[in-house]
Amino acid sequence: MAYTALEKMRKNLQAEFEGVEMGPVSPSEIMICSNEKVDFNTAVKHFIHERCTDLRFDAQIEQQEKLTGMLLGKSTQKGQIPYNMQMDVDRLCFARAVERFMESGSREDAFDVYFCYFEMFGGGYANSRRMIELLSEYESTASTMLMSHRDHYSHSVYVLLLGLAMYDSIFSVRNEYKKFYKIDDDQKAAHHFLQFWGITALFHDIGYPFEISFEQVKSYFSQSRTENLNSKTTGNTPFVCFGNMNAYLKINNCARAKFKEWFNKDFDTIEEWLAYDIANILARSNCDRIMKTTSQDVMIILKKEARPSKHKEFIDHAYFSAIVLFKELFATLGNEGTRNPIKREHLDALTAIALHNSLYKRKLSRDNGLKLDDHAFMIDWHPLAYLLQLTDELQCWDRMSYGRNTRSELHPMACNLSFDDKGIYAEYVFDKAENNKITDYLAKYEKYKENAASMNKPKLKSFSKIQNDSFAKEIGLIVGLSNYGKCKGSIKLEVTQKVEDAEWHNKHIYLSTSNFVHIYEFAAALNAQYNKTYIPGKTMLDDFDMLSLEYKLSNIGQAKYFAEALDEIGCFYTDRPVAYEMVTSFSDIELKRLGAFEHKRWENEKQSMCWIAGSNMTSELKKNGNELREQARMHYDLGVEFTDLNDEEKSKDTNHLNVMMDKLLAFDGIRIYRYK
Repeated sequence: MAYTALEKMRKNLQAEFEGVEMGPVSPSEIMICSNEKVDFNTAVKHFIHERCTDLRFDAQIEQQEKLTGMLLGKSTQKGQIPYNMQMDVDRLCFARAVERFMESGSREDAFDVYFCYFEMFGGGYANSRRMIELLSEYESTASTMLMSHRDHYSHSVYVLLLGLAMYDSIFSVRNEYKKFYKIDDDQKAAHHFLQFWGITALFHDIGYPFEISFEQVKSYFSQSRTENLNSKTTGNTPFVCFGNMNAYLKINNCARAKFKEWFNKDFDTIEEWLAYDIANILARSNCDRIMKTTSQDVMIILKKEARPSKHKEFIDHAYFSAIVLFKELFATLGNEGTRNPIKREHLDALTAIALHNSLYKRKLSRDNGLKLDDHAFMIDWHPLAYLLQLTDELQCWDRMSYGRNTRSELHPMACNLSFDDKGIYAEYVFDKAENNKITDYLAKYEKYKENAASMNKPKLKSFSKIQNDSFAKEIGLIVGLSNYGKCKGSIKLEVTQKVEDAEWHNKHIYLSTSNFVHIYEFAAALNAQYNKTYIPGKTMLDDFDMLSLEYKLSNIGQAKYFAEALDEIGCFYTDRPVAYEMVTSFSDIELKRLGAFEHKRWENEKQSMCWIAGSNMTSELKKNGNELREQARMHYDLGVEFTDLNDEEKSKDTNHLNVMMDKLLAFDGIRIYRYK
């Protein structure tokens, strides 16, 4: 069992206040043998809880605290807990966010994972929220016009977790990553991987709004004609181009200075650097034609990917994702003095993102006169780029469909994943309710086998590819695998499928619907009701940003739980006008019921974060105030029924309800209705 800073603090306090039983705090005990298969959830949890102990610890700050006697960590406010204890709590926050997402797969729980990553490794969610909220809002509202489009928000979190599971389970992934970055220490390598694989996976599709806009125009004019809507050809339909790209691609002085430091070379545009870096990656190949690819060759291809013409009526969102993230990184992390300054490895994430969609598999290999299967991308060329291409192909389950054609196709609803030291074993699960599509396909496939010369081969998206073993084979053409393709890699991939009844209860689906992109403001507004101190010139967002990650997530959890709480009393919210009774206030009976519901949610949250009941807390501990409460992680309201709370504590469980009602209307024009 990993020995954490939380455990150390708990033991110190227990020794100081004898008779107070505080119990263990380590969140899990996961033992994995390298020669046995482990499931997806176990591998991810093992990576976070066991490989990432001491994540973001600072020995100098710890020493400073010992010398001065002043604590530098924050909980509800600064100076309450040791700094490294705060880092441990942050790691536990991330672990719990990941666990919630693995259970539900929902966009709301994906938000928590993004939020934790921004807070831990970025410049804070407040500085970069527009980037990820744009993707979430834009694709959910604009993608319905497209013929083919599926979710990229939750998808990116799944890709992140796939990479963590592979790193934890597969020796060659860990080994190649450590060799590439010259890191000998296992713990430091895991910390490094979480940070830089995290940014690679979570933001690999943030350029999709560029592609959505482009494809919308094509789809609109394709739909206006009488041709087959399933056709991928656009004929003479109009398409859009993006202007002002030269100015957008220009490198600022901050980036120019960093590039001079890292590469001893000047670059004028992001494209110039990207082409240079990709050419260096290809030089690691043992294929002569790929090795000889110059940065000028790559630059020609990059310009085509971003600038459609009458000869090429498509664009690559991966190119724009790399460009957008480049701009964001230097805007939020590029200045001196930021808490997570930009590093050379951030650029490796950008290169991996640029390569992940079509740049290597459709362009770079073919423009060198090669068929794709002549040389797949190998892990030792660039581990982040290899993993992103592999996991992006594997993650095709549980993705919300937006496009018209996509909604009618058959996609896997789940995937039973397991790993061992050699590779990945994926069993894709299809919904039994879609059996009519499967039966129809199988009947057509039997006819095709009898008349292959005169019939087109029937297709049923992923189902037919997996059944015919082409799914794994196609992945083996893109990246090196040990059991597919000509280029033998070190990782094995086995893919199967099955059909079973859907289990939708884990999705926690309720009638309440909205884009809910203002979750950050909702959480800040909820926090404001607890803050009794007014500081001139400060906003509720300023106050919210002063909280630790744990307390920010607590407010976010309260806001997200609103849909479930409303369902408990037969209500829902929506931004659409509906023929139900509108609710403008809650009755006393409803408030009591909702208060008890919220108190139980709060208790579950606290217990999952290793807080324990404070009924046995000594009077000495109580009178020492919030500092010892936060350090001991003991709360006297845990284990107490809602009806037994005092009036002040009860109000904490009910006051937020009217706040949420007002803010929903103010931010999103959302109203609450009663359905029963």
